[in-house]
Amino acid sequence: MMRYRVGEENEMRLSVLALALLGCRGDVEPGIEGLNLPDDPSVNGVPVGVRTVDYGGLTLEVWYPASDSDYTDPEILDLMDHAPASVLALLPGLEVPPITTTAFRDAPVRNLADPVPALIFSHGFGGMRTQSVDLTAHLASRGYVVVATDHDGRDFDDVLPCLFSPPLDGCSMALEDPAPPDVDRLIDWLHSDTFLGDLPDPALLGLFGHSAGGGTSMTVANEDSRVVAALSMASEGSFERDLPTMTMAGSCDAAVPIEGVEEELASGSDTHYVRLEGAGHMAFSDLCAVDWVEIHDDHLADRDDLNTFIVELMLALGTDGCPPHAPQVDSCDAFVEPAVSERVIRHYATVFFDDALLGAGPGVEDGLFPEALAY
Repeated sequence: MMRYRVGEENEMRLSVLALALLGCRGDVEPGIEGLNLPDDPSVNGVPVGVRTVDYGGLTLEVWYPASDSDYTDPEILDLMDHAPASVLALLPGLEVPPITTTAFRDAPVRNLADPVPALIFSHGFGGMRTQSVDLTAHLASRGYVVVATDHDGRDFDDVLPCLFSPPLDGCSMALEDPAPPDVDRLIDWLHSDTFLGDLPDPALLGLFGHSAGGGTSMTVANEDSRVVAALSMASEGSFERDLPTMTMAGSCDAAVPIEGVEEELASGSDTHYVRLEGAGHMAFSDLCAVDWVEIHDDHLADRDDLNTFIVELMLALGTDGCPPHAPQVDSCDAFVEPAVSERVIRHYATVFFDDALLGAGPGVEDGLFPEALAY
């Protein structure tokens, strides 16, 4: 397996940091909380805090290691908080199941002896900054600061009004990737004076994204030398710059067929690759918690003011990877259960960033899960 080094001048600093993050530090100062993490990389570690931040008009969601405490009320996400007023007014009574997370709103920041790596997450088309909270909160529990924002032109708030004809107020679909300028501003925020103090180390910066956000991770990683490692999930494209990279893809993804992903990988630069058998497009998000077909049947099916092309496109996308819906790929009989795919994704994302940014942990290995092949 390949091993990476951020730079010779950082080797000693990374070795000390890796030991601290793995809970092996023996000379802990009074008041300093360590990171005594479970051996299984797919298992959550320390408590996680989450905070919403306004940065010059850009709304950020920030997950971070939190101090130990007897927390009782984890964050519960209501996706309708992302729905625009124009849609809510037209569809009174519209509700979706809430998503319970493992993060705690505004929890105190963990007092660590050393800075930790920073990760930026980019969501997919029709998604939002909190769409993959199982993974973003997990990585924070393993000793990372994770930051995300909503990308104008492809977030839930902008796409939902476009389901109607004529489109409702707020409809916006970007033809080009709107995310790179947002990512640049997120990096600026990490370099600014934040509530996290000196906790994040922007010099140890990773990107990861889902679907269109995976493409954003590739685009920014290829162009921005501040990015040290990058992960793409359920997206075509290739990494061209020489840095640690990994691609995850699902064998039952109809939106981004795995044949195209593997063809791109075969012609691109060297990268880790994890193929998740039975996974569809939404397996890399938490949006399978919502039954979009039921919502369509209850609130949209009888309307005569729909843009049927966009509605059918979003229905196909929103059920791709979500049991009990059937796969749209002929070679697939059923989707892998979310509890299984989530564990595999948590594992490989964690070991990849641990290896790439800290030079720690087992690295990306094959043979660990019957549902996954790692190349």
